[in-house]
Amino acid sequence: MKKLCLSLVALICASLAWAIVDKTEKMTVVKTDGTTVEYDVADIQQVTFGIVEESYTLLVATPGQTPVKLETIPTVFRANPATDGDPYRFGITTVESATPADARQGQYAVEIAVSSLKMNSADVDLAGGANSGVTVTIYSYKDGEVDKIWDAQSAGKLTTAVDNKTRRVTISLEADYADGSNVVVDFVGNVVAADDLEGFNPPFVYKNQGQYFSPDGTPLGIFDVTGMTYTPDAKYQGGAYAGSRFDLTLSNGRTCWFIIRPELIGTTLDFATAQPGDAYFCYDNIQVAAAATNDWSLSGTEGKITVVKNEDNTFTIDLLVTNKYKMGTTNGGTPEYVILNYTSAEAIVEPEPEPEPEPVENLVNQMQYFNTDGKPEFPLDVTGITYVANSGFKNNSSVKGDKFTFVIKDENGQDVNCYVQLNPELVGKTVDLADAGWQSYVFVYKATEIYAQGLSWVDNRYGKEGTITITRNVDGSYNADLDISFKTDANPDSKESLRLNFKAENYNPEPEPEPEPEPGYVNQGQHFTADGEAEAIFDVTGMTHTENEKINGVAGYDKFALTLSNGTDCYVAVKPEYIGQEIDFDSADKDAFIIKYGSLNYGTKDNSAWVSAGVNGKLSVVANDNGSYTIDLDFMAHYNNWGTVNNTSKERVVLNYTPEATEPAPADEPNEANYYNTSNELSTYSITGASLTENARVCGVEGYNQFTFSFDNSDVEAYIAIKPDYMGQEIDFATAEADAFIVKFSYGYGVNIQQGTSNNSAWILPGTEGKVSAVKNADGSYTLNLDCYNSGWTGKEHVIIHYNGAVN
Repeated sequence: MKKLCLSLVALICASLAWAIVDKTEKMTVVKTDGTTVEYDVADIQQVTFGIVEESYTLLVATPGQTPVKLETIPTVFRANPATDGDPYRFGITTVESATPADARQGQYAVEIAVSSLKMNSADVDLAGGANSGVTVTIYSYKDGEVDKIWDAQSAGKLTTAVDNKTRRVTISLEADYADGSNVVVDFVGNVVAADDLEGFNPPFVYKNQGQYFSPDGTPLGIFDVTGMTYTPDAKYQGGAYAGSRFDLTLSNGRTCWFIIRPELIGTTLDFATAQPGDAYFCYDNIQVAAAATNDWSLSGTEGKITVVKNEDNTFTIDLLVTNKYKMGTTNGGTPEYVILNYTSAEAIVEPEPEPEPEPVENLVNQMQYFNTDGKPEFPLDVTGITYVANSGFKNNSSVKGDKFTFVIKDENGQDVNCYVQLNPELVGKTVDLADAGWQSYVFVYKATEIYAQGLSWVDNRYGKEGTITITRNVDGSYNADLDISFKTDANPDSKESLRLNFKAENYNPEPEPEPEPEPGYVNQGQHFTADGEAEAIFDVTGMTHTENEKINGVAGYDKFALTLSNGTDCYVAVKPEYIGQEIDFDSADKDAFIIKYGSLNYGTKDNSAWVSAGVNGKLSVVANDNGSYTIDLDFMAHYNNWGTVNNTSKERVVLNYTPEATEPAPADEPNEANYYNTSNELSTYSITGASLTENARVCGVEGYNQFTFSFDNSDVEAYIAIKPDYMGQEIDFATAEADAFIVKFSYGYGVNIQQGTSNNSAWILPGTEGKVSAVKNADGSYTLNLDCYNSGWTGKEHVIIHYNGAVN
């Protein structure tokens, strides 16, 4: 029993040690691409080897890929040379293609570039790549994008031909590459014309991406643009650059932002043609303006920025900006540059625009400033006036006046510096800045300072337009009305201005004094100010009558120049047919009259002299039996200029001139020079003789008849020089032709008046108000007359010279 058990165990162990082996005969096939395929021999009935013919016109084979073999080539493009020296290009596609770009939807495309020397040639040897005159490029595509490029064939041959009759093209190509790739083309047929084959391999397009190129042109890695912050109303460098700001978030961690004027959005800003303040750009160390607003900033010279606001309120940004710039006139910078594209992911909701400020016609306890463009800012409240008596004027503390400081806060709650200093005698009156008296006012608004004559160390700050009215209430408080233009001699075209109104809580102005009754004027007159205040009566001491005068381009007037004791320039001019009539300003015939008193210069409605159209006045010029004239003038400073009406001013002029006898003839006038200084004080000098120099050179200008006067005072010098063409004529300074005359009158070191025509060649001051004449009489003597004014910063000088007699 024991032996039997051992035998069973041995048998079982033997069964466990030996497995049954079943052998199967296999056939293994190794393919050319290195892969293997196995077949059971038992399953194979027969193996046959032979040659199978394949028909194809295009073969493209590259390592690791199944060759593409097409019996028919879908599309062949042809692009002719764009310029001399460019090759002919043929494009072979593996899918039907309407444009070269469509070829990227296939697996391959083949581009054949053939030089003009190799075109229409048979069996061109392709060894040597581009040096053969033919380049065959294979493009491999993946997901519609270029995956790999083979652009240097190592061997092969090409035949091309064009049938000039049928325009059919023959292409026979075999091209091999060093890595074992090869292309075979066998094509005869029509081709599709194309401008170029760039669609096969289009340039890289940045999409929400950018790239920096170093100074040597090396491109660094492409970075992503992952976000943008938009600020619609940003400022940089104190507002030198203002507009829309775009801050871009980059994956490389660099800083990138720019500011651009809003009106340039939707256009392409070119740094080469940008205007100062158009934009400012920053990418890391590239920081340039387009263009700089000063000579010490970097003004970029190469670059473009395009910002487009899309219909969905997103922004698209495309830019290429270099680090080349100018500083003043000096070129600088480096050729490094950055290129970037970004379209914002979300719509930009811009805040509602702030309402534009409008001019307020009737300000009430407010001030409104109009900026350098003449546009209004929002009014600010005026809450009070601080009054300081006997305050030293700004820049001239020795002159005392009343100072009125307006209590104004700006939008940030800060005090606004705005005040008026006024001669105490002018409180309660309206002060015209242009005609204000000596040392009469100062106006200050922030950094702007406007002065009356005699109060500024800088002459060009004198006011030219505007009014200041400060009135005192019964309780001692003050009211103000300001309407001030910032025009000065330094800035005559300024568009800045300011209007201000303030009425105290207990508004009750002190009553104006009742006007005194008007006197009866005989050889006298009187001027009333804009607020109706009567000035001192002046005398009308003389009149000069000239016929057929041309005034402001209008000819044919009898002009009566009146001499007034207050020194004001005054004349009346009427057409001869109206002498003896009373002329009503409002109904007068066109150009019937022109009158002038100081700055008041009026004519008829629609007059040709371009002076204001008077609407409230009367004028009469009556010829007396003895040859003299009686003149009466009474008018208000009211006008209607092309619909602009001023009929509220109380300014008025009344005068009468009634001569006692016929004025002496010019021949009876004494030979003398009369000089009126700026205070209208008269000095008279007798003329003892005159000499004539013909064809004289005066102040560097040739060809004058120069008449030089001799005086009983050796300190006086005077001459008149007239071109021969103007002898015998009365020359008006205002309308004289260039270089028609030169005149001079001097006395000692204090008086030196020398004037010529406008645009004179002598480089002397042009005279604007005066007349000169030289008449040769029948007996060979001469009558010489000069009547001219010279305006200076201290006032107006006046010279009258008459001489009738022989000349040496």
